[in-house]
Amino acid sequence: MGLRESIAGFLQNTQKDFVKLDDGEAAFGPGPSILLYQVTLGVTDEEIQDMVEDAAPIAHRKGCRLCRVTDDLMDMSLEEALNKVTSGKVQLSANEMTTTAPIPVLLFSGFQNDEMLNVHTVLSNEIYEETAGQSLAACAKAVPNAMQKSCRQVLEEISGDHQMSMQKEGN
Repeated sequence: MGLRESIAGFLQNTQKDFVKLDDGEAAFGPGPSILLYQVTLGVTDEEIQDMVEDAAPIAHRKGCRLCRVTDDLMDMSLEEALNKVTSGKVQLSANEMTTTAPIPVLLFSGFQNDEMLNVHTVLSNEIYEETAGQSLAACAKAVPNAMQKSCRQVLEEISGDHQMSMQKEGN
């Protein structure tokens, strides 16, 4: 089985889990906000805000909020976590995640598609450089069918799907 067939099979088997990004400017979910899951601390929040300002001026003007996901958010529904982050009411512990995933995830909410992709491009390159080529960040957007799932389930699914697609790509 070739690479194309392998990727096509993966996409067909997971098609219900993905929403195709169109050229429309629709933004879904509370925000704008970005959940940063397993993003290296070498890329600071200030650097990320600068990237958002440059790559997503509309989201920046609306007051984009960043949140490094810790154990505090993992068992909340994605909707609850995003609402807390966007409202500024989330109180995170000083602890980092107690588990680690090999794939960092950037989960966007309330972003227009073009701005989300612009930020992902810049930020994922920074993460890749900061980790000496060890981490390629996955990109996801809040979608209606994920809002009631736990934050843990959504982030682990995204991370796992990204890792699986990268492994298949490498074969």
